[in-house]
Amino acid sequence: MKHNTSRAFNPTRRCLLQLGAGLAAIHAVSPVLAWADSTPKARRKTVILVQLQGGNDGLNTLIPYRQDSYYALRPTLHINKEQQLTLGDELAFHPSLQALMPSWEAGQLALLQNVGYPSPILSHFRSIEIWETASASDQYLKSGWLDPVLPHMANRLPCDAIVLGGALGPLNGTRGRVLALDGNLDQFLKRQHVFNMQYGQQSSGEQQAIVRLQQQVNQGVAWLNKLHDSEQPVKTTFPRYPFGTQASNVARLMGMGAELPVYKLALGSFDTHRGQANTHAQLLKVFAESMSALRIALIDSGHWDNTLVMTFSEFGRRPKENGSGGTDHGTGAPVFVMGGKVKGGVYGDTFDLSQLTDNDNMTYGLDFHSLYQSVVSEVWQLDYALPGKPAPLPFKLLTA
Repeated sequence: MKHNTSRAFNPTRRCLLQLGAGLAAIHAVSPVLAWADSTPKARRKTVILVQLQGGNDGLNTLIPYRQDSYYALRPTLHINKEQQLTLGDELAFHPSLQALMPSWEAGQLALLQNVGYPSPILSHFRSIEIWETASASDQYLKSGWLDPVLPHMANRLPCDAIVLGGALGPLNGTRGRVLALDGNLDQFLKRQHVFNMQYGQQSSGEQQAIVRLQQQVNQGVAWLNKLHDSEQPVKTTFPRYPFGTQASNVARLMGMGAELPVYKLALGSFDTHRGQANTHAQLLKVFAESMSALRIALIDSGHWDNTLVMTFSEFGRRPKENGSGGTDHGTGAPVFVMGGKVKGGVYGDTFDLSQLTDNDNMTYGLDFHSLYQSVVSEVWQLDYALPGKPAPLPFKLLTA
């Protein structure tokens, strides 16, 4: 359900198809909205996807501090040992991730090392497309990996997912019921007429599609407004970054009762080809402080145990710094997985930086397709295989 301004609009066929790409019609709902008794009997976990746009530098995020090659490859960009936040015998956090240490110490943060995919592609556009569709490198899929999964959720709420940052991405398609909530939550809820379309020369089928889109959005807005009427204030103070507002809105919406299968946030840009040190430090600080506040808020509201936060990014960065004080496109990078029932720890092997490939890159260790399959089969407990039928991860993401 992507909202638009209230001005009349006469969509072309192409425009209509673009609108429909992320918007599937809600199944018939009577004028008396049918969500009064909408909580599924088997409550599934809410997955909060956080896109780190641009390609996050994994080596300065999760630092292999005992490897001399790390410091040799990054004579100016390495993080000094006295600044690092030690996590164990081999790895340390960037100091800007200080706010995540309570999650780590509570055993509620899993760090998946060097996540990637076979035959990696280092183009932003194509690589994020692969991550968003769960395709192979030589395969082109039209819909996001979550689009065919959402109908299996048996979600009785009038919406399956809310996008608070970035594009629809993993939610793009025609089967899920997705609301893209741009900007301020309160301003969005005040909108009374989201669509006011004129049909122009469209066929009757296209006109019906427009009507379904309008009904879908209006139903979603009405549902959220109904929840908003009884909203209890979130006590947690969130950092005053745009990304902090995204996280705050998740806490508000879940506290209101919008316990949806998926939320999506986005932070960037991590495309640090030049002047990386300060930019990367600030982005990691924004991420850590916002996620820490979200954790506290969801603990307070009783939702943290039923929540899983998972990051994704199109690729990592090269181990060797470039001549502009930055790093170029690389391969694998760490994935953060957080939640009240997450089995905390470090997973996957630490890459030996003395064994780079011929093009000075790392080789990936964990396949993100398996991570997605674990979310589907273990976290959501669905009997559904993603494209290519990947095996789940060789370890559990959740505690028993």
